[in-house]
Amino acid sequence: DYWIIVDELIDDATHHYQQFFHLAPDAQDHTHKLPEHHGLGIKAPNLLIVQPHNAAISMSSQPGWVSPEYGLKQAAPVICFSQTATGSAGFQTVLYPYAQTPPLLRVKTLAVEAQGQAVDPRLALALSIEIEHDDYCHHDYLFINHGGAATEFNFADISCRASLLFVRRERGGGIISIQSNQIEMLRIADRSLLDCIGSPMRLNFADGQLYLEALTGAAVSL
Repeated sequence: DYWIIVDELIDDATHHYQQFFHLAPDAQDHTHKLPEHHGLGIKAPNLLIVQPHNAAISMSSQPGWVSPEYGLKQAAPVICFSQTATGSAGFQTVLYPYAQTPPLLRVKTLAVEAQGQAVDPRLALALSIEIEHDDYCHHDYLFINHGGAATEFNFADISCRASLLFVRRERGGGIISIQSNQIEMLRIADRSLLDCIGSPMRLNFADGQLYLEALTGAAVSL
């Protein structure tokens, strides 16, 4: 129901990075900056664009245009996220389309630990994405192991050993869905859900159905 774009920028030198989102003409004069506690982003007609707050990243709106046909130019805003960084850097962006009423969306970065030590977000990243709508409330978590370390990572009340993990929970903490790749261990709220160290799996849990696929090719559906 929405997209998470994770851009990883790898280099040793100092660079000024810019990320652009070109909006439609109906967004001209109709974009609004979101409140500080929601993250860094804007509300446009039928679309929310939000990044977690990062002291190194700034956001601006720039003039642009769209040409729907030859000889016709229509004004349309361009949203720019920018940062200057030495060494590796990144942008994490949530694109949330909506029909009529936008949900309340909060995006933030979570601290990640491994073996009791803080982990550089360039090596392992965790995001918290809270979505509140009249019809539903979800709390999503995204974890990406950029560094590829085969170790246990901890964030919020989740512990995992995986390259990629997405968890959706309801307001009370109950699990709605889980998707993961190269996962060997998962524990949520002190409850062990998977322990297969040395045998990485691809995991999908949704609608009460669990599917596990060993990366050697064997598959189990429960």
